[in-house]
Amino acid sequence: IVRFLDRPRAPPPWVLMVACIPMGIDGVTQIVFRESTNPIRFLTGFIAGLVVVFYLYPGLLSLKLKR
Repeated sequence: IVRFLDRPRAPPPWVLMVACIPMGIDGVTQIVFRESTNPIRFLTGFIAGLVVVFYLYPGLLSLKLKR
């Protein structure tokens, strides 16, 4: 997905929700069934963190462009 940098837009909210599903599943199953391992925590957090960047970048860029 390529967008112009002077008109930042965040992806639809469902993208963030889908990216957070693995982290949520890992958290719930850790509480109930098992103990999570560091590689699983890293992978689920990395997926969510990678998507969060696409929400933070447009917001921060729009704040900078307003000045």
